[in-house]
Formats: sequence, C-alpha cells, structure tokens
Amino acid sequence: MRILYLSLSYVPSRRASSVQVMRMCAALARAGHQVRLCAKQSQEPAPDGDHAFYGVPPSFSLHKLPRPRRRGGGIVFSAAMAAQIVRHHRSTDLVFCRDLLGAVMADQARLPVLFEAHSLPASPLLRRLWRSLVSSPRLRRLVVISEALRRDVEAAGLLPRYGSVVVAHDAAEAPAQVTLRLSLIHI
Repeated sequence: MRILYLSLSYVPSRRASSVQVMRMCAALARAGHQVRLCAKQSQEPAPDGDHAFYGVPPSFSLHKLPRPRRRGGGIVFSAAMAAQIVRHHRSTDLVFCRDLLGAVMADQARLPVLFEAHSLPASPLLRRLWRSLVSSPRLRRLVVISEALRRDVEAAGLLPRYGSVVVAHDAAEAPAQVTLRLSLIHI
C-alpha cells in the first residue's frame, strides 16, 4: 500500500511525537508499505541524516516542509502540505494523519484517510472540521490513543459515521502497539 503520512512533528527533533512518527513510518515500511512522510522542517542539525538521527533505516521517504516561525507560518506549512496531497494524489492509497487539518485536506481531495487523534478538538472551528471528517465515507479509521479519549469522543458526539474507532495507546517504544497500528492499515 502507498501511504502518505502527514505529521505536525518537526524533523529532526527529540520530542516524543517526532520519535513516534519516524518509528511508525519505519514499521510501516518494514511491513511492506511504501511510505512518504511529510513533516515540518526543523532547525536542529542531524549531521548523519534524519533517519540515522532516529536510529531507523532509510526505508521511507521524508519530505520536510517549511514552517516559518513568523506570523503566518502555519499557513505556509498548511499550503505546503496541501501541495504534497495534490502532488501525490494519484500515487497514494491511504493518508495516515496525526493532524486534523491534514486529514480534512486529504478527505477534500477524495483520498482514504486514517486519522490518529491525541485529544478532542479545542475550538469551535476544529470541532466543525472534526465533524466534517467523521461524516465522510473516506474516513477509514479513527485511531484514539486511550480508552478515556474514546469515551470523550463518544460523549462529544464525534464518532465516525462510516469508519471504525480503534484504541491504540501511544508509545515510542511499544512493539505491540506498532503491530496494532500496522493492523489498522489493512482496511
């Protein structure tokens, strides 16, 4: 399967989210998928390369998108992500997102989406975007990182209309969770 993985993480970075994303992409590639990761360009150096920085093989492609620190930097990043979705539209079987906006953009591009949620939407705009995504037949799975979050999503009326909800606890070094996440791809 050809997977476009969209992340808000900076690469390289020592943050847990960045480590988890890189290891997840490596695990997906190890499982035989063709993975293209789009993440934010970091200012942190990686003298031996980004894959070596994380201790993962260069088994997936990495596209670092600009996210200027100035006002409006988020818009620049979102536009770059949208351009990646358009550029790889025909060569993508599934978009795996940890980013709600990226998931909505992929859905609007009529691509199948797996959305990994780490919290409830924090603003009315984000709730509207979430409702749009969970109403789409292109949402294949909603992955939540805890049973408590699943209950919160249900209580907020934000469960998917078509796709299923799966709890996959987030951890950077949990082989069982990587296996569970990999099993989510087979839709």
